[in-house]
Amino acid sequence: MKNLISSKKLLIVFLFFLIIGLIFIFSSFFISKEIVSSANKRGYKVMMDAASYFNMIDNIASNFRIGGLAISLIGGLGVIKFIKDI
Repeated sequence: MKNLISSKKLLIVFLFFLIIGLIFIFSSFFISKEIVSSANKRGYKVMMDAASYFNMIDNIASNFRIGGLAISLIGGLGVIKFIKDI
């Protein structure tokens, strides 16, 4: 019985990882655009032209997508393992 309870807790943790990773993946563009626009408000806009502005947004978005992919992969594989064990 104790093993089943700990398995359910781990399943909840892995589901949490999966959800957080998917949120990172789907909202990566909006997060990166907000980071770059807040940098522009602080006065860093003088150093950027349009190409570097969009390049910075793409780089930050891809970093969030890679991080979200890793987190959701850990969560998804954990969920599959625990569903398979039950």
